[in-house]
Amino acid sequence: MESIDIRPATSADAAALAAIFRRAILAIDPRHYGDAEKKAWLAGGDDVGRWQERIGRGFIQVATGRGRPLGFIEYLPEPGHVDCLFTDPDYQRRGIASALLATVLATARVDILTADVSKAALVFFEQRGFRRQRENHVQRFGLRLVNYRMVYVRKSRP
Repeated sequence: MESIDIRPATSADAAALAAIFRRAILAIDPRHYGDAEKKAWLAGGDDVGRWQERIGRGFIQVATGRGRPLGFIEYLPEPGHVDCLFTDPDYQRRGIASALLATVLATARVDILTADVSKAALVFFEQRGFRRQRENHVQRFGLRLVNYRMVYVRKSRP
């Protein structure tokens, strides 16, 4: 893995986060989600103002390398929920998402964390100790998108 730094997101990161989100969704294997499903998922994802609002809540961490954001995670401490985790497709499978999730797991003040994850991210979360709780069906623009509620139970406090 190349050297990465993880830091809190700033409003200056909003456009980069929107771009990572878009590129990551579009790069998902079509066996998981087709073009129509990706388009529904992306709705509003290019809105830089929306990303600035989310950053303003203070719960997004950004992985940077080579002077730019390469991935990000949004963790909501109340109720202990990983809201999203995305890596730029050009930098996937290099440990960036793992490092972001490890940062959350190391700093979370709860013993049970949840995440609603895509079909594409299911194995990633399972390999890191999350267990599938249920299948979710999310309606967007007349389409039913499937994702999974995952639960992580901390075995012991560090």
